[in-house]
Amino acid sequence: MDPLNGPAQAPALTTEGAGLAERPDSVQAEAELETEADGRLQRATAALPVVWQAPFRRLGRDLMAAVGRGRWRLEIAVVDDLRHRAQLAGALQQVWPAALQLSAGPGQVDWLALEHDLAEAAHQAPLLQLTGLETWLDPLERAPTEARLHAANLRRDAFAQTVPVPVVVWLRNAQLRDWVALAPDLWSWRSGVHRFADLAAPAEPALAITPMPFNARRAGDNRSAEQRRARIAELTRHLTATELQPASAPRVALIDELADLYASIGEWDAALQWRRGAQADLLKALDDPREQAINLGKIADVLRDRSELDEALRILREDVMPAFEKLGDQRSRAVTMGKIANVLQDRGELDEALRIRREVQLPVYEKLGDPRERAVTMSRIADVLQDRGELDEALRIQREDVLPAFEKLGDQRERAVTMGKIADVLQDRGELDEALRIQREDVLPAFEKLGDQRERAVTMGKIADVLHDRGELDEALRIRREDELPVYEKLGDRRELLVGSAKLALTLLLRASGPDHAEAARLLRSADAEAQRLRLPEALLIERLYASAFGRPITDELPTDGTT
Repeated sequence: MDPLNGPAQAPALTTEGAGLAERPDSVQAEAELETEADGRLQRATAALPVVWQAPFRRLGRDLMAAVGRGRWRLEIAVVDDLRHRAQLAGALQQVWPAALQLSAGPGQVDWLALEHDLAEAAHQAPLLQLTGLETWLDPLERAPTEARLHAANLRRDAFAQTVPVPVVVWLRNAQLRDWVALAPDLWSWRSGVHRFADLAAPAEPALAITPMPFNARRAGDNRSAEQRRARIAELTRHLTATELQPASAPRVALIDELADLYASIGEWDAALQWRRGAQADLLKALDDPREQAINLGKIADVLRDRSELDEALRILREDVMPAFEKLGDQRSRAVTMGKIANVLQDRGELDEALRIRREVQLPVYEKLGDPRERAVTMSRIADVLQDRGELDEALRIQREDVLPAFEKLGDQRERAVTMGKIADVLQDRGELDEALRIQREDVLPAFEKLGDQRERAVTMGKIADVLHDRGELDEALRIRREDELPVYEKLGDRRELLVGSAKLALTLLLRASGPDHAEAARLLRSADAEAQRLRLPEALLIERLYASAFGRPITDELPTDGTT
């Protein structure tokens, strides 16, 4: 009971639709519901102002993984203007009509009362939105605010158990600062922070273009190298013309997209120039330590791509990790430890990479209740074991742990990737027939159905690898020439193109004819020149292959008739 206001009042609940959505028993039914929600998310996103679309889409995607699955998840949404909050919360309600909105107020005298009301509401809805904290956590009333947040911090584990649905907490920036300072343990369990800019803030000028968040390694992006270069030119023109404009989140998103595009076509110097220069300056001006850490992590990714492993490792250990630790961001710290493990694996430090996966990353994702990231981490543990030659255990993990997890999640892409990894291990064990069957009957049809040109080409390359090992050289050559290399050339994937060309040359050398040797020499010279230009470690392997095949360094001239 509230001694100042009498008996506790019922929490203010706003509903659209009634009751808890049925939780389907079958994966197919879950997938159908998720597809419907995805369509509503796309429509709701498109109806919002452009500046809100990217964070709203990310929020929706995060919730898609948890709504209807009986799992707690804490999403923080930050917006200062209450009118904007109402608009955004209403958009979220359109995506999940059965969600409930609960407004904190005088009826919840302390955190326990608020948690109780949230737990009651969780029995009625698959998703909760919590509003009203701009007054309930009043920065001008320090004592009750501190007491409530200290209690929330102590109740972190209980909160996650008693409210088994995702909760979107709407905060102003002032409340966000208090939450981070006074409830660091609860803050560390958040799944995401989604900031929505004030529409009254200075905007990009009239020639602004819409940010198109893009990950250079995003699965299913079939844009050609020509299309990517056209987008690069468009972004560069805009950013150059508006370089004197104030720092803003949309401008950060545009530079992020530009740098990722450069990296996707192997222009790593340009990617680094934008990230270390304009992007770093913008994020410093915006005083956003989390985004600064993310940008540094992406710089380390580019350095790893071009095999500058020592510097990539230094940045991750000395810059990125301390930043996320200071922020109390447990999930991002685990992601960064995974990147450190990737670099260590590249350097051949397999024992330490395996230790990080098992002892640092995996416990975090298990504690957070994130089955997807747990499955990804288990798959990478299997990758390390495969590199160490522990093929039976690697195969067991992929078959018994990783594959069932992605099948339960209904993730067809990751299921196909896992089947491809199973085939890789079988190939390493010499079980070529079964490896070939899986690639042809399981992996290839999945990527064709998904319309993913790059992954289809990668799979065709793996089929060619198996055929090469079985001695079926003519068919392996045909696949390389017709199904694999043309796709990499179209997409501008230079690394895969040079690796595929070197494999094509190796198969030609095994056929042991004069014309084949001449073509193999030409392919190896071209691949080596590209690897040297991109500063890739594959250059050394190509040069060794050439010297072994032709008995001379790759720098020597071949006879014009192609003989050796």
